[in-house]
Amino acid sequence: MKDKLKTFLENHIEARERRYRERHLVDFILENGEYKFPLTKSRLIDFVHDFASADRYWRMTLKERKDLRGKDYDTKDIVEQQKEIELGFSPNHYKDVATLKRLS
Repeated sequence: MKDKLKTFLENHIEARERRYRERHLVDFILENGEYKFPLTKSRLIDFVHDFASADRYWRMTLKERKDLRGKDYDTKDIVEQQKEIELGFSPNHYKDVATLKRLS
């Protein structure tokens, strides 16, 4: 699956962007899997498992191959902080809470 996903990322530039990851991972799985709709519960569980695996390979591939990273790859912290401020939290609220839990 890892090599197929790497090829998919090489051929689908938009799939490299974090904001479109889920949509393109679903496309990837549907192109490479044997899923017929409607899905039974068992097949849905298989699909979720394949999605989780593909997501891990997506992250691993982008970590290893900087040339395949999307424009928004390094913006995660900024986006999270902006959302925290928008929701009324102080920036890095969740990181601060995790640090406090670890220290206590």
